[in-house]
Amino acid sequence: MHAHRSEDSIKKFTTRFVNSGEIILSAPDGIVLSLYLQEIEEATITLQKVIIPQFAAKINERSLKIKSCSQLVEEMHRHGINLRYLGLVRSLVTDKKRRVIILMEMILRYAFHPSTSHK
Repeated sequence: MHAHRSEDSIKKFTTRFVNSGEIILSAPDGIVLSLYLQEIEEATITLQKVIIPQFAAKINERSLKIKSCSQLVEEMHRHGINLRYLGLVRSLVTDKKRRVIILMEMILRYAFHPSTSHK
């Protein structure tokens, strides 16, 4: 697997848009849908096995300073990581203070999610 090619696939996939609740799969000319889906799968694997671990390593090495939930969200987006991967990021971070920040963001997202009942 070529990390650069998969990172390009992530960029291509994330530029797709959702229209009326349906994902528009407009594969580039000459690419069969199954190959396009394979690229998406490769991009997801690269995200989970390369990009997210590298992000967590930066936090662990303190080359990436995370001092608040808002800073965490900003950095995850800047690194191309969807917030649905907060749990994976937290599982790879060893610093207790950063793990607490990540957990706080997870709880906040759960508490304020539209499907969560606030009765």
